[in-house]
Amino acid sequence: MRVTFGLRLDERQGPADHAHFMAPQVGRQGLLGLLETYLGLSGPEVPHAARVAAYLGFLVKANDGQRFYSLSLKADDVGTAAMLLQWRDEWYLAGWAGNALDTSPKKLQDMAVTEALADGAMSPGEGERLNQVVTMLRAGNRIPVASVQLVEDISLYPFAWRQVLGLLEVHAAPPMNATARGDLGRLQGMVVNAVETGRVAETFELAGDGSFRVAQARSCEMAEHWLSAICRAEEADRLVLCEEGGDALDATLSATGGSACGFGAPSDLRPALQTIGLALETCWTPVDVPRMMEFLVHPISPLGFAAGRALARALADKPGIGSDSWEAAKAVTAETEKGKEVLADVAFWLEGDRWTREEGAPVGHLAARAVRIGDLLTRLVLASGDEPTGASSAIGQCKAVIAGLEEFQRQGIERLGPRQIEQLLAESTPGGATNPHATSQVGCLKSAVTAAVCNIEPVAEVVWWMPSTPALPHPHPWSQAEVAALGMLGLELRDPAAELAALSKQWLRPLLAATKRFVLVLPPPGREEHPVWQLIKQLAPGVKADSIDRELHNLELAALAPVVPRVRLTAADQFIELGRPIASRREKQSFSNLNDIFNNPALAVLKDVASLRTGTVLSVAEGNQLLGTLGHRVIEKLFQQPGTLAWSAEQATAWFNDMVDPLLTAEGAPLLMPGESLKLHRFKHICRKAVCTLLAHLQRAGALRVRTELELDGTFAGHPFVAKLDMLVDLPEDRTALLDLKWSRAKNYKDVLRTGRYLQLALYAGVVREHFKALPATVGYFIFDGAELMVTQGGVFPNETVVAAKSGVPASLEAILALAIATWKWRQAQWAEGKVEWVDKRFGKLAELGEAGTLALEEVGRYDGDHLVLLGAWEE
Repeated sequence: MRVTFGLRLDERQGPADHAHFMAPQVGRQGLLGLLETYLGLSGPEVPHAARVAAYLGFLVKANDGQRFYSLSLKADDVGTAAMLLQWRDEWYLAGWAGNALDTSPKKLQDMAVTEALADGAMSPGEGERLNQVVTMLRAGNRIPVASVQLVEDISLYPFAWRQVLGLLEVHAAPPMNATARGDLGRLQGMVVNAVETGRVAETFELAGDGSFRVAQARSCEMAEHWLSAICRAEEADRLVLCEEGGDALDATLSATGGSACGFGAPSDLRPALQTIGLALETCWTPVDVPRMMEFLVHPISPLGFAAGRALARALADKPGIGSDSWEAAKAVTAETEKGKEVLADVAFWLEGDRWTREEGAPVGHLAARAVRIGDLLTRLVLASGDEPTGASSAIGQCKAVIAGLEEFQRQGIERLGPRQIEQLLAESTPGGATNPHATSQVGCLKSAVTAAVCNIEPVAEVVWWMPSTPALPHPHPWSQAEVAALGMLGLELRDPAAELAALSKQWLRPLLAATKRFVLVLPPPGREEHPVWQLIKQLAPGVKADSIDRELHNLELAALAPVVPRVRLTAADQFIELGRPIASRREKQSFSNLNDIFNNPALAVLKDVASLRTGTVLSVAEGNQLLGTLGHRVIEKLFQQPGTLAWSAEQATAWFNDMVDPLLTAEGAPLLMPGESLKLHRFKHICRKAVCTLLAHLQRAGALRVRTELELDGTFAGHPFVAKLDMLVDLPEDRTALLDLKWSRAKNYKDVLRTGRYLQLALYAGVVREHFKALPATVGYFIFDGAELMVTQGGVFPNETVVAAKSGVPASLEAILALAIATWKWRQAQWAEGKVEWVDKRFGKLAELGEAGTLALEEVGRYDGDHLVLLGAWEE
């Protein structure tokens, strides 16, 4: 077996020109696994998270409070253990024996103390595994490896690897040479000379033979389509080096008739990898509502799609656990085929025991959750395969988390906090997961994700796709004295300066691999220039990047791709003529629908007549929307209590204090989240004061009964109409008062009353008259923030704020209702003619667009942007 070995060859993608039977091309993990297999050293892989957890145990045992890591361990134990384990593994690769001298710095001595405790009890890292290989080879064990061809200079390999390679037949890395002719060949020779000598000795002018080319587009998408067109039109032995953005390039290649290369684009944000993190988040109280929503709507949910969605809608309606919406969703779930099983899962994940973030969650409970998620993912893979979900990586993540938790249990650690769990998850998924749909397709280009693998086989054409900002070697995290002390122990640490010099040679590999043509596709303007491009500009000062957007579009894409004519976006006219009458589809009108019909008929047609609905994204209410909803619920619950109108302020306060916490748990959980204590305190203070003040107003008015959240059916202009009243107060002498509850903006609602724009109250008052034979004695608003009651008529509520109407505006409910009926008839007459008006500022001011004898137009559609775009409101 003749092995080709490079430090990063494990990242090579392919495809290859020919088979490599008995001639593997491998990196560090590949060759180490090969040697261990032939020497009988193979064993089950120990997850990195389990090694971190185990090393943490030894650090804790060695910690006497005076170690160099003591404070760090107290602040972030898992993160500290992961960092120190990285040090330990790097030291073993450099030849460490786990010891320290009496004269060694404190860090080395503390690490040696920990190593003495861990001796033989830690799963081996790469360096220790290589030491076992060396021992077996020196003992005379034979392996079927005839030779090893190195890709890098042997001095760049870690000490432990050099020990292994010293026992095998090794061929040195070949020198860097030019492989092409023409401009490309000359450039190859000059860049090699510049890198090896460290200076630019001469410059040259390109002859323009096409063997070397630089191109740039103003956007990545334009460049992707250009490359796809080139590849479809010109078949060639072509390699694409794409270090970042390969998934986007693959998507464009596939969409335009090409073959995807299979760029994996590893990421920690793959949906399958989020599953266990969201599941473990269910341990905490107070509930993190946004994370809970993510748990419910996640595509891989232990509750299933239907139950998860139902509970998510309940959570969006009333954010908490245990509300009436929540229980209704559970009742619907119970009627399904596996309802009992699903409800048991709901109880386990969402309604079971929870722990505060300060005390931490029991390790056993965390492990039970991790096991359940692992079982779920395994069933998913068995049922549908890995490709749709990418669950295989998540199964490995779960196994790593479970192994880490078992190690914590073995050490006697009883609880873990959120930060520890977060770190454990990070160590369980160090490289993320690739796109499950990123598979190489038949006929795809040769591809690579790093320049380090580009010189294994020559290729006619190399396309270096948008060279990314290079990752430079990290300096040592130890002081010069500590590095010197490690050297006295015999360690041969990596040399960052030598690594940087080797990196500059590595960047030349794509250029040297091309035998006929090299194309450098630069990222869009404004991004950092890669050192290779900077060097090329020094060697060939006249080189310029061709503009894909301008020159190449006219010269090449016109022949490679169809020309799409440019079409201007159009907008509707003020009056849209449909040519036939239209009518509302609604069986019952509501205020919101009438408001659209009156103020912007075109919007009403899209929402009502055309029944167009926007997509639904479940989200939890926040800000004043949430506070207003909770305020309504407080008042609703208040008047559900018997004898409320006779309560004293002290009784009301006591009731509120007992009621508010359960209400917030069931319907206002966002206010209980960490960091929301100020909002919570303010909400309680405002509501407590508002309850007492409102009760005092009602008692002084002699209120007999209060009905809240009352729905009444009635008519408007002879059409069925439904009114949803916040509060209807029964007063002596068969009178009533109609109040709308608002959380804040008292000044705004005073202006509404002053200008006669309280159409909603007027419409609802008309329905009240149908039911109770008279209009309400007064209508108005009660504002929670400030506990202010403002009404249109005095003499009903003592100490209320009476807001008189301005001159020139409708000053009574009768007047507003009359104008509303006139407006309805005007708009219905337009619709009967097939005429629909689009009310928009481009056609004039609102005051200029109305009709005499109707309601003044008001702006609507603040939250209807998706509908307005259909009319042509692009800029909005």
